[in-house]
Amino acid sequence: MATRAVLLLAAGIAALARSQHCDSVPGASCLDDEASLLQSSSKEAAATKAHVQEHESKKEIQQHNASSKLQHSEHTCEKDTGGKCGWSTCDASRGGDEAVECTSGWYKFCKCKEGYCAVGGKCVLEYTMGYGATLTDTYCEDKGQSCKASSEEEAHEKCTKDAACAGVYHPGNHPQDWMLCKAPLKTMPSRDGSTVTPKD
Repeated sequence: MATRAVLLLAAGIAALARSQHCDSVPGASCLDDEASLLQSSSKEAAATKAHVQEHESKKEIQQHNASSKLQHSEHTCEKDTGGKCGWSTCDASRGGDEAVECTSGWYKFCKCKEGYCAVGGKCVLEYTMGYGATLTDTYCEDKGQSCKASSEEEAHEKCTKDAACAGVYHPGNHPQDWMLCKAPLKTMPSRDGSTVTPKD
C-alpha cells in the first residue's frame, strides 16, 4: 500500500509539472515533451519504488533481529514435566523430591516446585536455564576475583547478565567460590574436581 501511494504521488507531481510548463509558455506545444516527461516520471517512480522496498527490507531485518534477541534473553519456565503420578510419587528421573511434586485432584501430574522449571521432562533450577550440561574435571580461563560469587545461584545470575561471560566455573580446590568464565570459552582439564557449566 505504501509503495503504491508513493508511485501515485510521483506520477501526480510529474503531471502537475508538465501542466504548469505548458500553461506558462503561450502557444507552446507539449506533445513533443510528453514522451520524455513520461519517461522521466517512470524513472523517478522506479527509483522511489526501489528506495521504499529497501527501507521496508531494512525494517523487516531490524524486527527479526529484535525478535531473535528477545527470544534468546527470555526463557519460559514451564512447570509440567509431562509425567503422570496417579496415587504415587513422581519418578526420580523427573528431578527428585526437592524439585518436583505430584499435583492434587483427579488428574495428577508431575509439576516442578517453586524455583524449578521443566526442561526435557526434568525439573531443573530456574537460574540454570540457558546453560548447557556441566563439564566435570574441567576449569576455564576466568574473569578474575572481581567477578567471584559466593554461591552457584549468584554466579549464574551474574553470568546471565554479563555478555562477556561464557559460563560458570566451580574450582574444586576452592569449593566456597564460584567464578565466571571469560568469553570466548576456553577450557582445560582439571585434577581438582573442578566443573564448568557453559552458557548456551
